[in-house]
Amino acid sequence: MWPGRILFALLLMLTVSEAMSLTADLSTGKISGAWADRDAGIRAFLGVPYACPPVGSLRFRPPVPLPSWRGVHDATRPGAACMQDPALDAFVWSRGPFEQSEDCLFLNVWTGSDTTRKRPVMVWVYGGSHTTGFGHARIFDGTALARRGVVVVTINYRLGRWVFSPIRPWPQRVHTTPLATVVCSMSSRRCSG
Repeated sequence: MWPGRILFALLLMLTVSEAMSLTADLSTGKISGAWADRDAGIRAFLGVPYACPPVGSLRFRPPVPLPSWRGVHDATRPGAACMQDPALDAFVWSRGPFEQSEDCLFLNVWTGSDTTRKRPVMVWVYGGSHTTGFGHARIFDGTALARRGVVVVTINYRLGRWVFSPIRPWPQRVHTTPLATVVCSMSSRRCSG
């Protein structure tokens, strides 16, 4: 009876310890990721929102910083890609159907478990002429670079009509530079076009 309880307690402690090592604190709240490569200590935080969803009154507007959230955000699956014209299914890396939504401002991070030292950060902005693509395609998986000590960040951002509004009186593009969108939405001030 006792060996079974001890084994159960040890497994419970390992599970709690493992879960804690997969949690990260952001300025907006906590996120919980998954192991990309447990043996190498590589964690993946997928589908992390970096701005308020650009829907409703925020559609065709610059990104708005996220408010803080309570609890732990599940960062174990990628967020949706921006809605794309099905006729432009030329994003060769997609390898099949993928979730699409106006609510598409997400990033993905691959990093090692050792948080005691600084590491280089590589932000990967995929191509696609502002019409197709998403940052969580398998070809953009950051696990291999994270094994070499690099923190890899990929992003999903607005595409096509969600950037270049055909509606007036907004004559300017909403935010066409993905990295500027991320930086602006993560800053403490509200950014403009």
